[in-house]
Amino acid sequence: MQQIKNIGGIGSILLLTGIIPAIGQILVFVGFVMVVIAVYKLSELVSQKEIFRNYLIGIILNSVIILIMIFGIGTTVFLSLRAGLTGLGMGVILTILFMWILSIISAYFIKGSFEKISQTTGVTTFRTAGKLYFIGNILLVIFIGAILSLIAAIMQIVAFFSLPLATPGKPQESSPVS
Repeated sequence: MQQIKNIGGIGSILLLTGIIPAIGQILVFVGFVMVVIAVYKLSELVSQKEIFRNYLIGIILNSVIILIMIFGIGTTVFLSLRAGLTGLGMGVILTILFMWILSIISAYFIKGSFEKISQTTGVTTFRTAGKLYFIGNILLVIFIGAILSLIAAIMQIVAFFSLPLATPGKPQESSPVS
């Protein structure tokens, strides 16, 4: 459990480094991979495959959002410029609306994963982080949503570092005394 605690906690910290010039995006990616590994290992350790499945659905939807952002908005702008600017505004608005809806659905699955982690480990901070992610994504259209998402990311760090050393329901391994 200590390894999951460290990988998840450090990975969660790295997720907040995106503003660092040049290396920030690489650190965010490394952090993302670390958190995915931690959630997977935790899911396996507590024999709750639903934890990882929900998290995986959430991150796949987030990946779709990134692809829509890159290709959807770019394509909309390109086609609108080619045909005239008449549909540009509506195309961009519809693309952003679709991305927002997907982000809410994604956050719902991540919230479900974190609630299950909270239930199996007893760390209620996961439940709080999941709720804040979900509410933050709903309110993303106004500035308060971004603030709630940042608070959720901080709560995720606290949650990982608050994991117990022993696996819930299993006795803690004792170290030999010399």
